[in-house]
Amino acid sequence: MKTLHRLGVLCLAGAAAFASPLAQPTDLTIPKTFVSGTPATAADVNQNFSATATSVNSKQDRVTGTCPPGQAVLSINANGSVVCDTNLNNRVTNIESSLLAVTDYRPVGPQTNVMALQVALGGWTVCYTDLFNAGTGVLANILAACNKANLMLACRPTGTNTYSVLAQAPRADVTFNTTTDPTTVHVANGTAWYFSTSKSWGFAKGGDAVNKNSCDTGVATDAEQRLCWHTNATNIVSGHRCGITEFINNATYERVILHRD
Repeated sequence: MKTLHRLGVLCLAGAAAFASPLAQPTDLTIPKTFVSGTPATAADVNQNFSATATSVNSKQDRVTGTCPPGQAVLSINANGSVVCDTNLNNRVTNIESSLLAVTDYRPVGPQTNVMALQVALGGWTVCYTDLFNAGTGVLANILAACNKANLMLACRPTGTNTYSVLAQAPRADVTFNTTTDPTTVHVANGTAWYFSTSKSWGFAKGGDAVNKNSCDTGVATDAEQRLCWHTNATNIVSGHRCGITEFINNATYERVILHRD
């Protein structure tokens, strides 16, 4: 499959290369027309010969040049020689990397300002969502619905299509019990995770300290990469932060959980 994919990208790149303009020939137009019985002057005949030569000489010569393996024809010169694209392999690799990033979105560490479409195209589906002022999210039911191998926590202003901050990791890491200790985290996939059914659930950038009181608050370092939801008695309850915005206890922000295999 990898080989077929790369061949497809090479074909697209090659097609783009051949789309380069070729030398444009001049259409043959005979300037002088002779009428039977009328003498033809040498100047008129020579003018016709000159126009014919100009048109013929401007025609594209047969392509005689070639490019080595791994390169594509970038353009064809009027004399039939070719200009080769020496950066084709690098461009194909870049295209493949870009396609992979779109179709298999697995970011390392917290990410900010990510379009929901990019996440969806990258293989993630929403398995749970509610507003920050909701207090009836039963964690057991949420995790039963979000049952795939990898989980992503995200948040965004209500009604928008861009996540303010998100992070993902295997579900065992995202739900690793860090108890009610105010500073303990579990680092996985570049993210400092914490989870307790009676304190809070969230993340910060890997290596950053947290202050779970009961949600992570009052720490300025990489504030835009922090997310925290209050939990109590095995439920998600109202509050608390989405990136730099804290003390959210209303419907202006949305909590989102996504999953994928």
